[in-house]
Amino acid sequence: MRHHPQSQPAAQSLAERNRNSGQRTGAEHGARFDGLEKLFARAGQQVPDFTTISLRLPNPPANALTFTIDRGNGGRPDLRSQLTLDRATGEIVRWETFSSYNSGRRLHAWARFTHTGEAGGLLGQTIAVIASAGAALLVFTGLSLGVRRFLAWKERRVKVRATTGS
Repeated sequence: MRHHPQSQPAAQSLAERNRNSGQRTGAEHGARFDGLEKLFARAGQQVPDFTTISLRLPNPPANALTFTIDRGNGGRPDLRSQLTLDRATGEIVRWETFSSYNSGRRLHAWARFTHTGEAGGLLGQTIAVIASAGAALLVFTGLSLGVRRFLAWKERRVKVRATTGS
């Protein structure tokens, strides 16, 4: 076995090598998730009739964690709220309901659900499907008209050459 001057010394621990390479050991992963169950329970106490509670883990780990609490089926932004908790104490750092958002943020939250038809329930989704089918039909008819005109132009060109003898 050859020794390279750039290689790490054999005495260096695995944890130290992982830390230097950006990888985490099992203990470090465990520390990242410590106390999350208590924080999820605290978020559930804030909105007892919740349907789902989600958390996006920050990287690197932060002192405050933001939970998204949904009371609906995921398609109604007005039934969502955000709770930011201090990771160490479980105290509320910030509580934001849909009604506390400014007009721009509320409009932005509704934009996707309106665009996909989810805001209107089954009727809204049906209208969105019909509109999508209509758009696809317009693309098809545009392409077919373009191909038909191209072929007619090409045919006229061949006839003109045949009559002029070129």
